[in-house]
Amino acid sequence: MLRHVENAVAVILLAVICFITGLQVVFRFVLKHPLSWSDELATFSFVWLALLGAAIGVREKAHIGVDTFVRLLAPRWRWLTELGVVLLLQLFFVCLCKLGISFVGRIGDERAATLGVQMFWVHLALPVNAALMLVHSVPTLVSILTTGRPRPESEPGE
Repeated sequence: MLRHVENAVAVILLAVICFITGLQVVFRFVLKHPLSWSDELATFSFVWLALLGAAIGVREKAHIGVDTFVRLLAPRWRWLTELGVVLLLQLFFVCLCKLGISFVGRIGDERAATLGVQMFWVHLALPVNAALMLVHSVPTLVSILTTGRPRPESEPGE
């Protein structure tokens, strides 16, 4: 269920970015009357899309990893290295979430210049997506602890 919601939100955000950017081009260059709010909406949508994309990347194990050195290790050391990497990543995600919540708490009633939307909603992207990254890293941790190796990459369309 979470997978479908994330994918749908990513598609919607990408569609908003493309539509708003295209609309801005038409208004600026064809109608000679640029929209004042389009840059902010596209930027805010891009912030959410980029961080959501990072969370989806964790879910799909799509982030770049250099495992040449790890493959040369004995199985026991490989297991410990993979476990250590996942635990360090989870610690990083927890720190991102904690710092993001702290940052969101300090925003106050700051509002976007043209849209007037509270910046709270824009900055909420960091703790929300850091939490998603943490959630998506749990199956890898469980797999390492139970089977001794990371979960396999998901199949396309899974």
